[in-house]
Amino acid sequence: MTTHSPVTLPYERLGLPSQTDVRVVEPDAAVDYALATNDPNPLYLSGQLAPPMFVVVPGVAAMGAVTAELLSADIIAHCVEAGHDIHYAQPLVPGTELHTTASAHAIAGGRAGDRLVVRIESRTAAGELAAEQFSTITVRGLTGSRTGGGNVPDHAFPAAARRAQVGTLSVAVDADQTYRYRHASGDDMPIHIDDEFARSVGLPGIIAHGFCTMAMCSRAVLTLAADGDASRLRRLAVRFRNFVRPGTTVDTTVFEGTQPGLFHFEATSGGRTVISDGLAVIGLPG
Repeated sequence: MTTHSPVTLPYERLGLPSQTDVRVVEPDAAVDYALATNDPNPLYLSGQLAPPMFVVVPGVAAMGAVTAELLSADIIAHCVEAGHDIHYAQPLVPGTELHTTASAHAIAGGRAGDRLVVRIESRTAAGELAAEQFSTITVRGLTGSRTGGGNVPDHAFPAAARRAQVGTLSVAVDADQTYRYRHASGDDMPIHIDDEFARSVGLPGIIAHGFCTMAMCSRAVLTLAADGDASRLRRLAVRFRNFVRPGTTVDTTVFEGTQPGLFHFEATSGGRTVISDGLAVIGLPG
């Protein structure tokens, strides 16, 4: 693998916000997102709520603007999503106008590649916080960056949680899953839709979008821990560990945490762990 050192991540850009992405959570788009992630939750299909993971759609757009400013095109080609952490201040309701900005939040060195954490903030037109996201990106082959920036919330899986399993829910990954998710999310990275390209970068073929996998995990968590009530979700965090192939299933196992409303989870697919260090915080009903 090509090593990009002595280039390092740009510390002088930490905290500087991107341009604001302004968009309305269109009801039809929210339903399309639910269908594209195989989530039949009646709250989504009736238009009462948007799927919680829909917030990544404006988030990815804002994050892309930041990484394009910070990193050269050849370095971006080596970036992989290592983890994502969403904090919800309010349920996502169709018709809401979201104003989303992103900024480089933290930098850390790593053996597999230096890590860039992007903080994404979505607010309503009235200025109320809707959601805050922390996206961790590993830049493969880039090493030598010193650690700096803001604190990053932790969501490690405690060993004690394995003693309190709630259950497992499996979601099918359809043959056309990546094409439907591309349409619903706007994420058209070629590894998800171009089999030849995916093989050219060392993958066995097309792989599912990481956020689609995370959305399938959210379905499992809300079904098993919140009776499907997405309005109760306060936080959802994961680490991405491996790829998911169409034609498999995402099998999410949920565990009860040591505090009320705290749940941990992990997911496997094709015999591999694909999501680890999953954390969900569920509020009280009503």
